[in-house]
Amino acid sequence: MRRKPGGRYEIETFLTPLKTVARETKHMDASYIENGNNITQVFIDYAAPIIGKLPVVGSFDEIR
Repeated sequence: MRRKPGGRYEIETFLTPLKTVARETKHMDASYIENGNNITQVFIDYAAPIIGKLPVVGSFDEIR
């Protein structure tokens, strides 16, 4: 499966040789990262249809 271009999340299926599956990796584009280790809203918008709502990350300050 691969994602179709455009703003709406859609996929298409295609045939590919087995040797090309899960063999190559791709690093997250730097435009999706801010302040060293946070993700941008652009990435959230891109990933949301695939993974759903992201969990809210807490901090140690909350347990004081």
